[in-house]
Amino acid sequence: MSCVSGVSATSMLRPVSGNMIAAAQQQHRKRRQMVIRKTDSMNLAERHNGRILDLIWCEGDAQSFNKAIRSKASVVSCHATFASGHRSSCGSSKKDSSENLLMAPSSTTLIPSLLEQVPEEEDELLGKMEGDVEEEEEEDEAAEQGDGDDSEEVLLRLNIGGSPFLILVDAILRADPTTFLAKFVQLNHQSRLKVTDSYLQTECAYYFQRSPLAFEPVLQYYATGVVHKPPEVCPSAFNAELEFWRISTSYIGACCAESVSPLERLLESSKEEKVDDISFDKLCCGRLRRRMWTFLERPGSSLQAKTFELCSTLFVLISVLGLSFGTIPDFQVTEYIPTGNRSVINSNGTSIEREEFEAVRVEHPAFVFTERVCIAFFTIEYSLRLFAAPRKLRFALKPLNLVDLLAILPFYLELMLTMFGVDDKKLRDLRWAFLVVRILRVLRVIRIIKLGRFSSGLQTFGMTLQRSQKQLQMMAIVLLTGVVFFSTMIYFLEKDEISTPFVSIPAAYWWCIVTMTTVGYGDVVPATTMGKENGTNCCKDGAVR
Repeated sequence: MSCVSGVSATSMLRPVSGNMIAAAQQQHRKRRQMVIRKTDSMNLAERHNGRILDLIWCEGDAQSFNKAIRSKASVVSCHATFASGHRSSCGSSKKDSSENLLMAPSSTTLIPSLLEQVPEEEDELLGKMEGDVEEEEEEDEAAEQGDGDDSEEVLLRLNIGGSPFLILVDAILRADPTTFLAKFVQLNHQSRLKVTDSYLQTECAYYFQRSPLAFEPVLQYYATGVVHKPPEVCPSAFNAELEFWRISTSYIGACCAESVSPLERLLESSKEEKVDDISFDKLCCGRLRRRMWTFLERPGSSLQAKTFELCSTLFVLISVLGLSFGTIPDFQVTEYIPTGNRSVINSNGTSIEREEFEAVRVEHPAFVFTERVCIAFFTIEYSLRLFAAPRKLRFALKPLNLVDLLAILPFYLELMLTMFGVDDKKLRDLRWAFLVVRILRVLRVIRIIKLGRFSSGLQTFGMTLQRSQKQLQMMAIVLLTGVVFFSTMIYFLEKDEISTPFVSIPAAYWWCIVTMTTVGYGDVVPATTMGKENGTNCCKDGAVR
C-alpha cells in the first residue's frame, strides 16, 4: 500500500519510453532462462537455497519495475508480481513454487494493456488488485494461526506429487530423529514453508514435487520401521528417495536389500567420511586441513591427488614384493652373529677364550633399504591423514586406517627393542619375546590390504562379504555340524586299530574337513570297512552341502 501512496500525480501521467519497455523485456528474458534444476537427490540445503532464490527474484522484479517505470502502471505490475510470488510460496497451486514464480506476469504483458486504459480504469484496476492482495494476506494469516500450534498437531498432511498422505506426528517422532520429517514436524509453519515446494491452502497440506509411488515406502517406514522397495520403482530412484528423506539404508528389509542397495552405492556411503567445509571452520589451520583432506581422501578431486594415489599403490607393491623376494635363498646373504665365548685348551695345556659365531641367512641390504624407504613413506602418509582428519578418533578406528597403522607398527617396535639393547641373541633366550617379534614381522604382509583403499573391486568384494554375514554364518554352522558328526563316527570306528591316526575326536577334524571339502589330502585314511563307509558318506555329504 505504501507503494501506491508514494506515486505522485506527475508520475502517473509520465509516458513510458521505448527504453523502459526494452529493459523490462530483457529482464524478463533473463528471468525465464534462469531455471532451477531439481533432481531426485537434491538435499535440504539446495532446496532451501532455491526457495530463497525464488523470493529474491520476486522482490527483484518489483524493485526493477518501480525504478524503470515511474507510473501507476508500474505500481500495478509491482503488485501483480508480488501477488504471483505470494500465491506460489503459500497458496493453492499444486505446481512447484519456482515454476509459479517464473510464470508471474511480466512487464511486457502488463504495461501495454495498462497504457491503453483511461485514468479512472487504472484507479479501479489498482484498487481491485490491492483488495485482492489484502484478502490473500488475511487468508494466509488465518491459515498460519490455524497451523501455528505445533504442539496440538496430530497428523502431518503432505501432498506428494498430487497424492495426499497423512502421517501420525507421534510415529514420526518415535522413528529415527535424523530423518527429514522428524526435523520437519518440529518446525513452525513459516519455517516449514522454506523447505517445501509449496503449501496447498485448500488442503492445509505441504506440497513436495516428488514421486508419490516412491514415497509409499517412506510412509511404510514410519508405520512399521522397515522399508521395502516397490517393484515399479527402479533401484537408483528409490535410493535417491531414501537419501532425500534422510532414511538410512540400514532400515531396508532383508528381502529387498540386495535388489535395492547396489554394492557400489553402499561402498560410496561407507567408504570415506563425508566432510564439508563447515567441519573445518572452527579447527586450527582449517583451510589447509580441508585441502589436505580432499587431496588425500578423494583421489578423483584432481590430477595431483590421482598421482599421489598411484604412488602410494606403487609403494605398497614394492614393499610386498620386497618382503616376498627377500625370503628367497639366492637373494639372501650370510651374516655371522656372535653366540658367546667358549674356553679352548691348546696343545700346550693353556686355556684361551674364543668368541663363537653363528651363520645366519638374512635379507640382502638392498631389501632392507627398500623396506625402510617404504616405511618412511607410509609413516608420512598416515601422519598427514591423521593431521587433516577433522575427527581423529573416528579416523583412527576405521578398518583401513587400522591396517595402515599395523603396516608400520612392527618396524618401530623392532626398532625400539634394538634401542633398548634387545638383540636377536637375547630374543632367542626369551622365547615369548622372540615369538612376539616373529608375529610382528609376519604382520608386515598386512600391507597388501592397503591396496583395498585404491581398488574399487577389492572394496566391493569386502562389502559383499559384509552383507553376506548371515549366509556365511549359516554355511559355517552347517559345515561344523557335519564335521563334528563324522569326526565322532570315525573316532569310535577307528580308535581300536593299531597305530590309528584317529587318537581323538579333535584329531579327526582335519580328516573330516579335507574330506567334506573334497580335497582329499591323503595323509590320514581310515583302515576298517565301516570307517571307509563313513568316509564315503562324509564325502557325499560335503558335495551336497
